[in-house]
Amino acid sequence: YNVQILLMSSHLPVSTTVEDFGYEERVQAVKKSMESVYDTLVQTPISKRIAFWAGDLNFREQTPVKAGGVPFDQLEYAKSVRPAKFWREFIEPEVAFPPTCKLAICKNKQCPVCRNKSDQTYNKECYIHESVTVLGKVKEYQPSHCDRIHFRADDVSGEVVEYRSWSESPIVGESDHNLILATFSVV
Repeated sequence: YNVQILLMSSHLPVSTTVEDFGYEERVQAVKKSMESVYDTLVQTPISKRIAFWAGDLNFREQTPVKAGGVPFDQLEYAKSVRPAKFWREFIEPEVAFPPTCKLAICKNKQCPVCRNKSDQTYNKECYIHESVTVLGKVKEYQPSHCDRIHFRADDVSGEVVEYRSWSESPIVGESDHNLILATFSVV
């Protein structure tokens, strides 16, 4: 039973000097990743494959994109205006957890109370509110689901059992992101 398992991790670029936080730059980074990594790795005679693409994709919510106004989620917008082939038909389970960035960081082992269970409950006070100055105007952006997991299965049956954020480890507080995890069942 030969099955190829691919794990791709990305930390896509972000720019706080532009209003859209570098949306087009991220889309181009996705294109390069798919062309230079995914397309290369799948060039095998094995037809059964499970591929995972995860990481800090840095797409923002309630943040403008030049051609599309202010979508709720830049990543979902990008998927809607580019063909599935561009994304190599990776899919993402429904995001049903609070935003994963930018959270207050624990300093000197002192964590904001809101970091406890921040993977289950949204508390605006627990987030660092980013702002950018563009053309002399300061704009504040909402916390976002920057951290994401996508997958695809070729000639293999599988399903997502669980997709959630995780904040239960002390090490998580040293980052401004919560971790995300997904549990998959493969038949």
